[in-house]
Amino acid sequence: MTTTTETIAAPVGTPDPATEELLGALTRLSRVLKSTRFRPAGEVSLNRAEIGVLRWLEKHGETRVGDLACAFGLSPSVISRQVGSLVERDLVGRRPDPADARAGLITLTDRGRTSLDEMTRQYVRRLGEVVGDWAPEDRRHAAVLLTRLADRLAESHD
Repeated sequence: MTTTTETIAAPVGTPDPATEELLGALTRLSRVLKSTRFRPAGEVSLNRAEIGVLRWLEKHGETRVGDLACAFGLSPSVISRQVGSLVERDLVGRRPDPADARAGLITLTDRGRTSLDEMTRQYVRRLGEVVGDWAPEDRRHAAVLLTRLADRLAESHD
């Protein structure tokens, strides 16, 4: 016997209890992730914004600061400050753009990649401690749902 579940959208402006519950859970999750209770201890000291920049560079490669600002939905001045801090610590390299002398290209350095890898290992280890009693299928399902939510939120922002 197959059971079909119909999804009926609530009219715009009508509170949806399930969506309100999801919002509450996301708010709490965001608070916990920002807190020092979740952050792993270690030598690597990167804030969330810096980790985001390093991850983006790792995935997309060398890019202009303006393009990075656009990807994050931030002003070029904000990204420039973040990049400047990363350059000072040799986590990101900067060089002139041969196609446009007014622009610069940034790239992940070996030290930046090593720091990002270490931070990722620490977070994976810490998260593993938290969800270690979850079945592997539950961890994968949570990853699928969170990825789908992030994708939809990103699409709605574009």
